[in-house]
Amino acid sequence: MLSRDDIRLISEEELQEQAKIIMNEYDNVFVMCSSMDADRLASFYWANKKKTGRPFVVDGYQWHQLDNITKNLGVNNKRYRLTNALYYHKHKEEILQNIPKHGITILVRDNREFRNIIDEVYPFMNPDKTCFIYSQFSGYIIDKHKAYKQRTFDFVHLKDWHIEELHTSGHASKEALAAVCLKVNPRYAIIPIHRDSETDFRSLDISQDLKDKVIIKTPEGLVGGIKITIKQKNTIGNNAK
Repeated sequence: MLSRDDIRLISEEELQEQAKIIMNEYDNVFVMCSSMDADRLASFYWANKKKTGRPFVVDGYQWHQLDNITKNLGVNNKRYRLTNALYYHKHKEEILQNIPKHGITILVRDNREFRNIIDEVYPFMNPDKTCFIYSQFSGYIIDKHKAYKQRTFDFVHLKDWHIEELHTSGHASKEALAAVCLKVNPRYAIIPIHRDSETDFRSLDISQDLKDKVIIKTPEGLVGGIKITIKQKNTIGNNAK
């Protein structure tokens, strides 16, 4: 996020409100988002709740994710109590019978299992009343982008449905990164673990003392008596470290 000064990201609450509007417009909604993002799962879960009678459908892995979120984060916060989702393979007949009457919201992932599931449920749907919400990094589906993935693009365009892009970054903002550095006030080092290669943590609004503690490559010798070894690995195109 260090290089995105000109981008105003919507909050998770705003994303949920926009999702609610989209979901109210369509009977059937496919949602592609991270199955490990508790906030994003909660946003789509509660947005779907506004549509009476429409089930929130997941696969086995996603069902366990919702269960873990509910049992842990949901203890003290209602937002993360994500109960009553239907596991597709366990409730398949009920789900298929329900589609013509109440529709469906289903979390999807780009794999063979979900391609088969989509082939099973789509014949029960009116394409004009069906939407695919893409809630991941847009670069994956933009041709010529360094992060472009043909398979992901093909999955998003698998059927003749309406496509909506609705996403906000899960990465911390510059302000949040600076706040963490100031709050922790580390004695020895600040080590970025995921960044664009052309950006520098020293550009954060932190004291010079903290800027001097930023380490992006293996230092010569020990730091506060600690041996630090940093390895770099590309994760998106050639930029992320």
